[in-house]
Amino acid sequence: MSSILTLSFPEVEKRLSQAQKALLFCFSKHQRTNYIDSYFLWYEGDTNLDKIDLESDNYDFELAGIIVDGNLSCEKILNYETDYGVNLIVLGHLNADFIAVGGQQVFVQEDLTVQHLFVGSYNHGNLDVLGDFNCPIVVLDDYDCLVRGEFYGNVLGWGKTIELLHDGETQYVPDGDYDFEDFFDEPYLNAWGSINFSLIVSDIDHDIDVLRKYVLNPETDSITPEIIIESSKSSVFQGMSTDEYVGVYSTQYKSHITDNSMELSILEYDDSFKYSLIGNLVSVFHKNSEDTEFVKLTLGSNIYRKAKRVLLAI
Repeated sequence: MSSILTLSFPEVEKRLSQAQKALLFCFSKHQRTNYIDSYFLWYEGDTNLDKIDLESDNYDFELAGIIVDGNLSCEKILNYETDYGVNLIVLGHLNADFIAVGGQQVFVQEDLTVQHLFVGSYNHGNLDVLGDFNCPIVVLDDYDCLVRGEFYGNVLGWGKTIELLHDGETQYVPDGDYDFEDFFDEPYLNAWGSINFSLIVSDIDHDIDVLRKYVLNPETDSITPEIIIESSKSSVFQGMSTDEYVGVYSTQYKSHITDNSMELSILEYDDSFKYSLIGNLVSVFHKNSEDTEFVKLTLGSNIYRKAKRVLLAI
C-alpha cells in the first residue's frame, strides 16, 4: 500500500522534473497563481485503488489535484461535474476499467489503458497522454484528448476527436464506423446524438452495466400514431404552411395536417426526419445533407431509434 502525503504547491514543484513541469498545464504561470495556496494528495509509489473520486465538491476547496508518483491501477475514475474537478496526474502507467470525467486535467506520463469505456464530457477538461492510449470505446463529447504515442480503439464523439502529436505534427483519429446506438441503450442517449453523461457516471458509480446491448421490443420501441398525434399538438407545429420550415433555436419544424393524414418534419443540422401518419399507418423517413431523397427507416435500426428520441424531445 502506497503512502499518501499532503503537499503544498511549492513542495510538489520540488518533486517534479523540469520536463514534467513544462508538460503539465496546471503548473503554468497562470495556474501557479491559482494553486499557490492549494495542496495536492501525493501517492508515493505504485498504487491500487477501487475508485478515484475527482468531484471537487466532495473535498475541501483547497484540494487542487491527486498525484500518483508511480503506476496507478483503478476500477473507476469518475467526476460528475463537467465545469470543474480535481486534477489527476499519474507519473507512470494508468490502468482502469472505466473512466468518466469532465472538468479537470487528467495527465498520464506513460501509457493509459482502459478496459471497457472512457467518456470525456465538455471542454473544461482534457486528457493528455504521453504514451499510448488503449481503450475499446472512447466517447468524447466536446472534450479535448491529446495522445503523444499511439491510439488503439474506437472513438465516437461530438465536436472533437483524439489528437495524435508526433514530432510536432498533429493528426486526428477518425471517428469509428459506429453510432452511439451501437454501444448504449436509450437511457444514455439524448435526442440529437449526444450522451446523458451524468447518468453514465452515476450508473458506473453504482456498478450498473452502461454498455448494454440494445434488444428490439416492437411494442415499446415503435413510433405509434399516439406519439405523432401528441407531438403535433406542440406549439412548434402550430400555424405552419406545407412548404415552410419554422425555426426554434437550431431546429427547424414543418407540418402538414389534414382530416385523415399527418406529416411532421424536423431538421437539425445535417439530419432531416419525416413522420407520416395516414389512418393508423406510421412511416418514418430520414435524409441527411448528402441524400437527395428521404429513405424509409426500419424499426429498431439506429437511425429509427434516434428519430424516436428526436420526436419525443419536442
